[in-house]
Amino acid sequence: MLTADALEKLLQALGSDGEDAGRRYETIRRRLVRFFRGRACDGAESLADETIDRVCRRMDEGRPFDGRPAYFYGVARNVLREHARRQRRFQAISALLTEPSIGREAPPIGSEDEKMMCLGWCLSELPAVDRILIQHYYFSDEAGDDPGYRAELARQMGISHTNLRQRAFRIRRRLEECFRRCLARRQP
Repeated sequence: MLTADALEKLLQALGSDGEDAGRRYETIRRRLVRFFRGRACDGAESLADETIDRVCRRMDEGRPFDGRPAYFYGVARNVLREHARRQRRFQAISALLTEPSIGREAPPIGSEDEKMMCLGWCLSELPAVDRILIQHYYFSDEAGDDPGYRAELARQMGISHTNLRQRAFRIRRRLEECFRRCLARRQP
């Protein structure tokens, strides 16, 4: 999140005159939005803001910044790579969710990886909304790497972080019960 102090530091780095620095900021932001739109990114404005926020964070960490727009594009390329990775993961999850359900019966005995089959079967038995939530909440790389990932997920869903955590817990509990029942059926 861009704070007033961080914005002031950024504007000072962009120019000594406040008005000129403000124009440069707006020009850089507009070009970043165009950069992301040119690469067919959904939410180009938020990606441009994320880029600017990261530059400000780097300045707060003491990294050198000379105010050149090229620096922003270097950061924007990293943001773009991360965005593309999230999009690929979302598409993979969506493809998984569109596969037909295995059905009410447990998978056949004799498979090499019964636990994974039971987990897949139990996931397929969840309603699509719950399946998406649990996969994003527990199984995404960002959930472990980024402490703000789950807060952002809650914001996107329009619920509080606490509500998201409670929903995920309830879904996980149903999933664990289904998993235990599936494994019990598999025992000779």
